[in-house]
Amino acid sequence: MAFHKARALQQADKSVAQGKTANAIKQYQEILDNDPSDVSLLNTIGDLYVRDRNITEGLRQFHRLAEAYVREGFNLKAIAIYRKISKVDPNSIDPFLKLAELYQLQGLSREARDQYLQAAEFFKKRKQLDRALEVFRKLVQLDPENINFRSRLAAECEQAGKWELAALAYSESAEILLRRDDREAAETALNRAAALDPGNSKIQTLRARVGIMLGRYEQAEQIINASPELQSDAAGRRILLDAYLGSQKLPEALTLVQQVLRDNPADFAPIGSVCAVLLEKGHVDEAFSLLDSVAEPLIVHDNAGPLLEALRRIWSAAPQHIPTLELIHRICERTANEGTLPEVLEALGRAYDTAGDLEK
Repeated sequence: MAFHKARALQQADKSVAQGKTANAIKQYQEILDNDPSDVSLLNTIGDLYVRDRNITEGLRQFHRLAEAYVREGFNLKAIAIYRKISKVDPNSIDPFLKLAELYQLQGLSREARDQYLQAAEFFKKRKQLDRALEVFRKLVQLDPENINFRSRLAAECEQAGKWELAALAYSESAEILLRRDDREAAETALNRAAALDPGNSKIQTLRARVGIMLGRYEQAEQIINASPELQSDAAGRRILLDAYLGSQKLPEALTLVQQVLRDNPADFAPIGSVCAVLLEKGHVDEAFSLLDSVAEPLIVHDNAGPLLEALRRIWSAAPQHIPTLELIHRICERTANEGTLPEVLEALGRAYDTAGDLEK
């Protein structure tokens, strides 16, 4: 006999009206068996089971419907069903997590956050710390720049005895705080990270950098010098050089700057910084000697521009400094810098005249 869906629906609706719940469930299920595409009937069947106080079976039908909606891409419909499930079974965590994922897919970050926070509290109350941490990680992924989420993740990791994960979360919080130029708060987070994972070179490097930013040069120096790993690292040496310059330790800076340049020959900035400090102190000859010692490789590698700028600063501070003018002249000749050449030749003539050495 052919199946007549409309007639079957009328009979099932009649059973509901007559209060014959079990019979109605059976009839609706038969309709669904004959037309599996009509998944909305799962909602009706679930409601009838709940009305009949068979909560377990009712929830099973609701879950089947929600999963079907997700498979078909009907996320908003799935959200409505999972919200219904959470009301019927408020002690179940699954709806909170499913809702959070679906809200996130829909771009509803605030709603997703609220569901994750409820899930985290659920796990914490039940001492399921690993699952709570998993939820906090999802919160961080949801809103990577949210400092509160990262701080909570760090605190929860620490409470769970996961020191390295806690240190990582604290250091990531510090990086966010630095982007916001909140250096003091960043330092506090990094100090906590270092206490939990003192051997972490990345954390110690960041601590030293923050020390430089805050003008705590001695502290930055101590952090780098306390770690052989950082002393042998290019980034560590660069920070140590900044610490020496900040605390006016010029002999140490002059010794270290050559190694810093070897670490990164394309970066002239450290040489320029040391030269600037030497000039501030009136050490013209020392500033020239430093630049002269690095001139040849810079000229060979066609990177004489920054060198010329630094030499011009010496020229400006000491217009009659013949060695500086001669080096500028040599660089201009080798790099075909015709724009500067007449100017420096004229300056050299005046300097030689003043020095009484016109035969130069």
